Amino acid sequence: MTTKEFREETKDFLGASDQHFLNLQNLQYQAHHLQNEISACLGFQSSHKSLELKPIQEFIDSAPSELKNEKVLELDEHELTCARLKWEDQQRIKLQATLDQATQTKETFEDKTQRKLSNLNNIRPQLQNILQGK
Repeated sequence: MTTKEFREETKDFLGASDQHFLNLQNLQYQAHHLQNEISACLGFQSSHKSLELKPIQEFIDSAPSELKNEKVLELDEHELTCARLKWEDQQRIKLQATLDQATQTKETFEDKTQRKLSNLNNIRPQLQNILQGK
């Protein structure tokens, strides 16, 4: 009887010990996973770092007032970078629109030139006939 009770106590103790061990392994796994996530975040190389942004002074001089609030002007680095990126994006969108308009104008002029050249080429034989007739 004593042995049976001792075995039961041992079994209960081992069960609790196994449960604590499993909980410990789970926590270690979670900690390892979180450390990997933190390392991945710290090692993240944003593509904005490879962009050539205009100087900060030009941003301050040219950017609209809604992008230059107090938080940005206090040189909070993150807010300043976000505002500069927004301003650069706005500038690039405007430049792209100007480029598209210029390209469209160029194509229009090329079409007109081609039509006029075609008309001249069509008139040329008639002019030669007139000149030969004289």
